[in-house]
Amino acid sequence: MSSTSDHSIIFLNNQGARYIASVDYHSAIDCLSRALYSSRSCVHRPIANINQATLDISFLMEKGYNKMKTAMENEEQSVERETPSDFIYSSPIYVPESALLTPGLSTEVAISSIVIFNLALAHHLFAVQDQHQCPKQETMTLLAKSMKLYELAIELQQQDAILYTANYSSLFILSSLNNLRNVYRMLDNDNASQCCYQHLLSLLMYLNFHEGCFKTSKDYSAFFNNALQQSVGAAPAA
Repeated sequence: MSSTSDHSIIFLNNQGARYIASVDYHSAIDCLSRALYSSRSCVHRPIANINQATLDISFLMEKGYNKMKTAMENEEQSVERETPSDFIYSSPIYVPESALLTPGLSTEVAISSIVIFNLALAHHLFAVQDQHQCPKQETMTLLAKSMKLYELAIELQQQDAILYTANYSSLFILSSLNNLRNVYRMLDNDNASQCCYQHLLSLLMYLNFHEGCFKTSKDYSAFFNNALQQSVGAAPAA
């Protein structure tokens, strides 16, 4: 990608994130679709040094870029949005211009993953908002698109971690798995939802015992608490 296209992708992503924050999902989908179209070829570009610095998505999510204050966001955003039986990680991810200072394939994949996650989130929240107001088929179409995008975001990050020795963006994967599980449930795909839950729980256990994430991040704690509630709710009566 050229420098101009890099700036354009980041601008469109952040504008789309602001639209998500202001509950204008139609505009968010338009912006983020254009950002994704612009970045579609980034994962195929060669990289000179696979050990160079990379963009850590979890760092962006934890350190406040996903809670950036703008004229369109006058109130602090909640990390989670309730649905009747689950919650959605509803904070879009912003990309700082400083991300362009760490060029390389892993950074480009990270930016693409962020755009894809935000686009999935826009479709997801749009479906939740309109599920009782629009024809069921429209909601199912939004959810199906969201599902494919979450799956792609997870796949990109997992491949990037394996192939390019990038840091595993655990908070990003947790958010994507959590939201994908919610989408599966809304699509009445119980088997896929349960599979997602098992992956989510396994990752949470690993992070808790090996990295101690829950002691330092309320975002991680939210996932852990929700997983425990779901586990208790699913337990058979004595």
